[in-house]
Amino acid sequence: MDSIAYLEEMWALALQGRAQGVFFWAAIYAFVCLTYSLVFQTRVASWPDTIGELLEGGVRIFGGTDRVTSERDYVASTRYRYVVDGKEYEGRRLSPWIFVASHNAKSVLERQLRAVQQ
Repeated sequence: MDSIAYLEEMWALALQGRAQGVFFWAAIYAFVCLTYSLVFQTRVASWPDTIGELLEGGVRIFGGTDRVTSERDYVASTRYRYVVDGKEYEGRRLSPWIFVASHNAKSVLERQLRAVQQ
């Protein structure tokens, strides 16, 4: 069986709701996402670094403030300044990934901020 016919068969099975087709396409999707993540993390690891000045660092509420405290989400909030080749830049990114944490997991963001060398 050639690969095109196999993909078509898996597609037909997925459309019918059959487990083999659904799991096949879920595995393909997971493979693509994980491969992208690996490439992205490899590229980030090769980013140059420099010394800068941390202007702000903390955890802020993500989304509306009208929710009950236990249902709020939080993100790390930073602002820093650095100089490269005599030109000054300002950034806000703490990590290549944006982490949104629940109220109970807010301490994970605070621990991430404490890891920033000052």
